[in-house]
Amino acid sequence: MRSKNIQVHLVRPDSPQQLRTRVFRLRYKVYVGEMGLNIGGDAIRGLIDPVDKGAVSFLAELDGEDVGTLRIVGIRDQPLELFGQSEIWHQQILKTAYDQESYCEVGRFMVLRQRRSTNVAMRLINTALKWAVSEGYCEAFIAAKKGRLFGYYKNYYRGIPLSNESTPYWINGQIVGEYYLMRFDLGKARSFKRARVMLYYKALEFYVTFLQPWVKRRRRRSHSIPQKITPAESKPLLRP
Repeated sequence: MRSKNIQVHLVRPDSPQQLRTRVFRLRYKVYVGEMGLNIGGDAIRGLIDPVDKGAVSFLAELDGEDVGTLRIVGIRDQPLELFGQSEIWHQQILKTAYDQESYCEVGRFMVLRQRRSTNVAMRLINTALKWAVSEGYCEAFIAAKKGRLFGYYKNYYRGIPLSNESTPYWINGQIVGEYYLMRFDLGKARSFKRARVMLYYKALEFYVTFLQPWVKRRRRRSHSIPQKITPAESKPLLRP
């Protein structure tokens, strides 16, 4: 289900504390309320890490409710969180990146469970990566789970899995799932208009290749079947 009432807020480190608190409260709802993560101590402070001091977050709001968030960490500002997740990921990023000063990381990406059937996630990631492009970043790395968004990353942002094997992802010393490291080439992201045009031509190609021949065969078959003539229709015409 698509929704047009989505607003995405840019949350910088110097943004009002009230706006930043909304981001952390949403993290708490997802990590603790939905995933059962045990953070202990102060609920809000337990989900703030040193990376947040230099990261930029995005907050999606739908019908007055905070429903999704993610953060972007630029290599110009500080080391990526992905470096600490896995030494293999660290080496893959350093080896794969074209420019060691023009890539960033997408992390803490989450949407409330009851809103995952909407287009909140896609709107959020698109807005965030467009901002990253405007800031001069040409690559982005993300730890992604297999699923609907995984395919979206591959098709829309030319997302390339850097490994065929998943790696445990840690938050506050606890494993939250198995993730794959992916790389986005931000210079090749498709626009919405271009994606719609390509979808139209794919549908047209499918019709010409499969449906049109099938329709023609059905029509020829219906014309080749002899029709039954009723007795009334079989009477000879009377000449005047």
